[in-house]
Amino acid sequence: MIYLFTSGDGQCPAEGICSVAQCQIHTFVLSKLLNVKFLGRDLINLHHYQGIATQEKFSKDASNFFNFELREYDISKKNIIKFDSIDDKLINFVNSNKNKSEDIFVEISRDCLQKFADGNFDSFKDMGLHGKLFERIKFDDSKYYFDDNKINISLHLRTFVQNLDFDLSPSRERYSKGNAKEKYYITLIKKLDNLLNKRGKTLFKDKEYHIFSRGNKEDFEAFTKLGVNIKFHIDEHPLSALYHLTKSDIRILSNSSFSYLPALLGENIGVSIIRSTFSPRRINNYIVADYDGNFDESQICFE
Repeated sequence: MIYLFTSGDGQCPAEGICSVAQCQIHTFVLSKLLNVKFLGRDLINLHHYQGIATQEKFSKDASNFFNFELREYDISKKNIIKFDSIDDKLINFVNSNKNKSEDIFVEISRDCLQKFADGNFDSFKDMGLHGKLFERIKFDDSKYYFDDNKINISLHLRTFVQNLDFDLSPSRERYSKGNAKEKYYITLIKKLDNLLNKRGKTLFKDKEYHIFSRGNKEDFEAFTKLGVNIKFHIDEHPLSALYHLTKSDIRILSNSSFSYLPALLGENIGVSIIRSTFSPRRINNYIVADYDGNFDESQICFE
């Protein structure tokens, strides 16, 4: 029997919850395609725990949240075979050994998993695997605050936080007060609000906007002047923010793993709006907005 796994070590301060968890998810999908067992790993040494809990508790809570199957299996003394790429060599090895009675543990390098996920997206999107993984998630229902009788529209605004963020790549397109990304989000909210107001007579639903971000509330002052029902979730626990982003009817994403993962897990729940510059990670049910926040409004529909 072959068990497929990848490391759950964030090597703090390198990686946060979602960048590590998405690799677990891609490995799960790969295991289904290869018809072998998936061995989920505990998430450890995660970054962005500061101000929330100890590093150890933060990582433990994240592991419990995702509830990856078989994560308790101890392989520390097992013979592990490692692959740095997902190619014919791996496939041939799996096909030659997966029916053997002995347990074989195959570790896949995290570096190749996102490329695999994007390159093979069409092969597994109809299998509903990401939705099934979301069903495994453990979340305290008493902490769920969405009103399911409303249309919940969530925005993830990635900001720069001193001493916590080290990747300064322009491709991140971080939000800051008064910058182009602020204008982009405001345009989207205005267009969505106008569109949903027009359809209000047939939807019979109110709407509520949720902003998930880090920083100071005064950094988001422009949103308070829009005259819409908006709630701010600033410096909320990442697992609560992640769960609610996934459960949103409309998700407005940032160029971030913390946006990508809810879109991936919420493939059967809502629609995601991505900027035309969104990093090339494939998801289901998405709408592309241009750099300024304009999009094809006919793509927004509710039953």
